[in-house]
Amino acid sequence: MRAHTHIAFGLFLFGSLQPILNLEPTPKFLALLTFACLLPDIDQPNSAIGSLLRPLSNYLYSRFGHRTATHSILALFLLLLALSPLLFFDWKYLAFFGIGYISHLIADGMNTTGIPLCWPNSRIFFFVPQRFLIPVGGKEELLFFGTFSFLSFLLFSASFFGYRNLIHLLLPSFEGVMYGYSVNCDGAGQKDLCYVNATVCGEYCGSISGLALGILNNGLVIRDSDGYKKLEKGTTLGAKLIRQKKVKINIEKKTFENVELTEILPKSNPEEIITLRGELFGEFICTNYSYSANSENELVFKISSDRTKLTLNHILASDLAAAGCLGFVKTGWIEYKIRALS
Repeated sequence: MRAHTHIAFGLFLFGSLQPILNLEPTPKFLALLTFACLLPDIDQPNSAIGSLLRPLSNYLYSRFGHRTATHSILALFLLLLALSPLLFFDWKYLAFFGIGYISHLIADGMNTTGIPLCWPNSRIFFFVPQRFLIPVGGKEELLFFGTFSFLSFLLFSASFFGYRNLIHLLLPSFEGVMYGYSVNCDGAGQKDLCYVNATVCGEYCGSISGLALGILNNGLVIRDSDGYKKLEKGTTLGAKLIRQKKVKINIEKKTFENVELTEILPKSNPEEIITLRGELFGEFICTNYSYSANSENELVFKISSDRTKLTLNHILASDLAAAGCLGFVKTGWIEYKIRALS
């Protein structure tokens, strides 16, 4: 088979085994895999690998001919044995090499020539029934190449996004957005800054487009240009999660007792997006109280009727500061979620 066909099938075989072996497809390992996919054809001077290593290829061709020694289990065993010192550095070198080499043997065992798998025994092996054998260079090989290129793309996409993420990416939905947010955008560590585009119809019918801030009662809190919205299963007609630049998320939970309300506000930093979640008890008054009276914003910021309890749910620190609240905190707690942008 042609070089590009061997590479496509090698990538497919690797993609199939990757979830089992937990092999990360780094550039150096993929380069090794590609090299191994082509290596058995070093016994053919006109092949892609043979033209690069022509002196060795000419020798092997004159000594053994094409599709003999290098297309056998014996050759694979001897090469892995020669490479075994690499085990002291990383076993993955042998894994990628072995997968690539084996993929070449399997692919050649599916065309009309077959391979002498047990060389020096000259018996020819085929890996599919005769009626399914693929002639080299024909339209059947082109179809074979296209099929396994597409399957390789799907497997690598699933490896990168995750199988569930890939399904949700192809079929945008509320469940997909919630799953994608919880996996890729929430929690401490290196995550994505995520936005949501959604179409909803409940108390409000229309489009929502904004920054995803946190999960609240099986829904997702979103800050758009008009305020805060909650994405919910029953009212979401369609939704898409947009993962933007990487951020480092740090989550800190603090308890407070007998402090001024202004002391709970973090210092403003343009390189950070900070949200607050928690409950505070004491005495509060907000000079911009109309902000909290807005039904949409009460989702994340609510003062009890007697002004002794302040509830926060994923509100931006900048929005809390804009509410102009003053007061004294007798007791309470706040969870700070800090998204560092750089």
